[in-house]
Amino acid sequence: MTWTFAIRDDDTSFYTRPEELEHLYARVMELCPVSLAVVPFHLPRKPGYPYGAEQVASGPGIPLEKNAELVAWLKLHLTTKKVAIMLHGYDHGYPGIPEFAVEESRELQEKVDRGRAYLESLLATEVRVFVPPHNRLGQAGLEAVVSRRLNICPVQSMRLKRQRRWYNFLRQRYFIMRHQVLPPGLMFFRSHWEIPAYSLTPMSNLHFLRRALQQQAALGGLFVLATHFWEAQARLVTGGETVKEALYRLVDEAQKLGGQFVSLNDLCPCIS
Repeated sequence: MTWTFAIRDDDTSFYTRPEELEHLYARVMELCPVSLAVVPFHLPRKPGYPYGAEQVASGPGIPLEKNAELVAWLKLHLTTKKVAIMLHGYDHGYPGIPEFAVEESRELQEKVDRGRAYLESLLATEVRVFVPPHNRLGQAGLEAVVSRRLNICPVQSMRLKRQRRWYNFLRQRYFIMRHQVLPPGLMFFRSHWEIPAYSLTPMSNLHFLRRALQQQAALGGLFVLATHFWEAQARLVTGGETVKEALYRLVDEAQKLGGQFVSLNDLCPCIS
């Protein structure tokens, strides 16, 4: 039975060094394209703070193009289809609440337009998918994204406030409650497709992820693994493997189970 496997990696930005991505994905990209959620204008970070610390200095966002080495690396791997580009917010700001988690804002549509156009122009590629910063999306953010005909890749635990097709909503909730895994495939919600993902972080349980992968393979479904390159050496709280080791184990298992490896852009239909 045919089934699909994909990788989503968040937080590529001006601050990303190509060797960070190469270190984690050089082996993986020979088999599975990596879909990178890219921040086009990341806010300045305070010196010494790691990714995810949410400590930013004052000043405008820094364009991705200022990191010429990274841009060259991305373009090279785009030409060989080893990576795909998704929009990961605009500046990854967190002034008390993630930038796209607000319930009301007139600026978010402009941010989506500018961020998407910038990445498409800079990297000569198409952006079809939006990944919510910090996996949080409020009503204004949702409306801004879907009004621009972008699809969304949420993680399993994410809860979106939305007007949606009730049949699909109830079908999704029932399936998760009964099988403890995500529905096997894309789901359409009136104006956009959603690509559900399983999160791989230090708090993840590798046994659960392997079980979910095996179930999706048996169902002929879809398994999207969402992770962060900057957590590659962090160890899982349960099990003790590093995130990198867990990633490799899941990719190897997907290959053994006959998974079809794709990018999220290839997986997700265009919305006209």
